[in-house]
Amino acid sequence: MQYIQDEELSKFEAKLLRTMQLTVDSRFEAGKRLKRLSKVGFITTTIISLGLILIPLLTVAGHNAVFSQFTLTSFQIFLAICVLVYSVATSTAKYELRSKDFYQCADEIKGICQKYQHEKIVCGQMKKNIDVLSFEKLYRDALSGTESHEDIDYIRANKIRKEKKEKNTEIKLMEIICNFSDSNMRHSKERIISFFMNYSASFFLCIIELLFVSDMLGLTSALTFLHE
Repeated sequence: MQYIQDEELSKFEAKLLRTMQLTVDSRFEAGKRLKRLSKVGFITTTIISLGLILIPLLTVAGHNAVFSQFTLTSFQIFLAICVLVYSVATSTAKYELRSKDFYQCADEIKGICQKYQHEKIVCGQMKKNIDVLSFEKLYRDALSGTESHEDIDYIRANKIRKEKKEKNTEIKLMEIICNFSDSNMRHSKERIISFFMNYSASFFLCIIELLFVSDMLGLTSALTFLHE
């Protein structure tokens, strides 16, 4: 096989390697995101469950002067339903299992990247063309049958890669600031939507419960519409 190293082939090889490396980072970010969601779900259900225990204990101890018995009972039923629904939703989402699958896929593609880089060096020394299509097939096979990462995972991975590149390259301060501002403007909407969808329910339930207990103890008067 004749050794041909033209500009188009070099660009294709570089693009394939860059795509695989970015996919690896995106998969790792997806795995970390799901791991966080699993932890947040566990913490949320734990806090709500503790509230279900604490509220009747405070009532028995006489630390309630603002809520009627009907309100206390209704709120406890609400918390119990929230725990049930949240637990079922978290269990159905299988965050831990999906996170593990993302990590395994990232490790597999990372191995392909390393093999690709090694093969490229060897082929370059032997004046041979690297079989790019075979590596592209390995990459596609590694992705097949696996869950796709979300846009926010790609955004985070790309941002981290750019930050690493800026640390290792002499770039003017104004260029870094402009790039950072431009990136934030373009991706702020995706970050806000992702944060709201993933964590708003947990924060809302925990805050409502904490305010309810705080009102019972007389520390605040946040939920006045529920007071007697």
